[in-house]
Amino acid sequence: MAAFLLTLFSLPVLSDTHFHSLISDGAVLQRDAAVPVIVFSDQTGTLSLALDGQPIGNATIKDGRWSLSLPQQPAGGPHTLSVSGDGVALQVDDIYFGDVYLVSGQSNMELTMDRVEEAYPQDVALADYPLIREFTVPDTFSFSRTLAEPEPADWKSAQSQDIESLSAVAFYFARHLYRYKGVPIGIINASLGGSPIEAWMDPALLADYPQQLKEAAPFKEETYIEKTKQHDQNAAEIWYSALAQKDTGLQTPAWYSEDTDFANWQTFSVPGTPPFAREGYTGSWWAKKTVKLPFSPQSPVILRLGRIRDADEVWVNGVLVGNTTYHYPPRRYEVPPQVIRKGDNVITVRITGNSGNTEFFPDKAYFIGTDKRRVSLAGDWQAKPAASMPDIAPVQTFIRWKPTGLYNAMIAPLTPFPLSGAIWYQGESNADTPDHYADMLTAMMDHWRDQWQQPALPFFIVQLANYMTPQVSPQESQWAELRAQQARAAQHDNAWLVTTIDAGEYNDIHPVNKQIVGERLALQARAAVYQDKVNTSGPQVTHVESQGSSVVITLDDPQGLREVNGPHSGFTLAGEDGRFYWASVTRSGNQFTLSHPKVSAPLTVRYAWADNPVYSITDAQGWPLAPFEYELNSNRQEASNR
Repeated sequence: MAAFLLTLFSLPVLSDTHFHSLISDGAVLQRDAAVPVIVFSDQTGTLSLALDGQPIGNATIKDGRWSLSLPQQPAGGPHTLSVSGDGVALQVDDIYFGDVYLVSGQSNMELTMDRVEEAYPQDVALADYPLIREFTVPDTFSFSRTLAEPEPADWKSAQSQDIESLSAVAFYFARHLYRYKGVPIGIINASLGGSPIEAWMDPALLADYPQQLKEAAPFKEETYIEKTKQHDQNAAEIWYSALAQKDTGLQTPAWYSEDTDFANWQTFSVPGTPPFAREGYTGSWWAKKTVKLPFSPQSPVILRLGRIRDADEVWVNGVLVGNTTYHYPPRRYEVPPQVIRKGDNVITVRITGNSGNTEFFPDKAYFIGTDKRRVSLAGDWQAKPAASMPDIAPVQTFIRWKPTGLYNAMIAPLTPFPLSGAIWYQGESNADTPDHYADMLTAMMDHWRDQWQQPALPFFIVQLANYMTPQVSPQESQWAELRAQQARAAQHDNAWLVTTIDAGEYNDIHPVNKQIVGERLALQARAAVYQDKVNTSGPQVTHVESQGSSVVITLDDPQGLREVNGPHSGFTLAGEDGRFYWASVTRSGNQFTLSHPKVSAPLTVRYAWADNPVYSITDAQGWPLAPFEYELNSNRQEASNR
């Protein structure tokens, strides 16, 4: 458990003379652009560069660094790059030139294909795209300086041996572009789950946010980092050791034994929570179920236990088959055929609720079996409390999320290498404090463009998906506020917004439908990078106007508008008292007239404004109208989008 809570980072161990980490076997480099070849060396002297054995030029090692630019190359390969000199002979093979995209953000960008395999089994099983390649920047941080290169990693192709480790959003984005353009697509994936935007920003950009700089300042000292890590590790070990010692289920005879009599344990329904754990329970409890398998497995079967808050260990017939240390990942465990049998099998789960809330999440997959033969695990289980704790588990200091650390270590080292575009999928970790997000994102976009020396670099922003309890009434929402901030940032030059309020899941911050996100991003890249005339967004608001007690909203695309049936339209109105009501809506072509009898003088109109909002309008391709809020000015003739 403590190993999960404390992620240790180390500097790369490399030879004295070596290529920049991005320049390694299988790399995809940007076509039609001068690409630097960078070598780090503690030697002195002159080195020569060759492409496929043809000399390119010479340069001198200076201050431990050597660099020489390749002339622009058309798409294609494979190529070999070699650098040679007195006592130096370096070579990288299988190099291609194509279109390279940076993808960055937090866990929804980081989420890999193995997490969505059940939804897209054929995409994983049949993956064969050797010219779609991803370099996943290893997670690390630096607060005292920018690093010259990321830690070493391999370029991996979208083929069966590596597909499960690739970013799902990035794969679907790259696959679409590869099918469209037929050129190699390189993905540089610099993302980290849970990371806030300020972690990806240069210190100079945070001058207007002194609290952020103050928070980062102590971590410039390595001794402070190590002291913090040790403190967190000790606190976690004390808490989890105390829990284990108190846990009666771990004492002899242990409750995971299939001989354990659990007939008198409390009955509860999965998904759900047993009665004893519903009111702020912190500690461990156990759940068991006997399931009858109607066949004799000849190969591993899959045990799916939805999602569990917070951590779990799982036994089948007394044999440990897996564990998960936090509540976000889907529980998917392989059970060897020698462990399970035809007939009765006992499944035992030890659950750790470390934060005062514990459950088997609703509307997730609960079964055991194969793709063709499954036995549901939903329904009655037996449960028993094992150990309660007086306090929640110690909160970890997530050093890697502190301001500036990820920019210095995971973005700055990439900036010498030209790109076709950048994708930003982040915001969940800033939803609690959305007020300045647009300003921060705009500043970050401009700074990254400056560092890459690509002032018109296209920047594609993924808006927060729908999440949490579905909207049943008008409400305030920090997630909606953050979406509005993302939309405002997307009004910046050459920035694009992908709306995903139709692609989320109420019970999972990591929705599975990554294909639609990648496809929409790819369509925007086709327009921004390749000047293709394709659909790049849902309907757009062209005019908002007050007419007495009504508000008239005009959308573009009068022929393509589609309305989604539902109990409400998603439009709400508020007057001077600030209270919002569902609007009555009448449509005439591409104009929508909104009103409510209790709002005689509308001052604010909102659409799809909630954590998990009601929405009702899409275009012909299914792209939704993006959420918005308009403040109507005093003469009630025009409006401004906040």
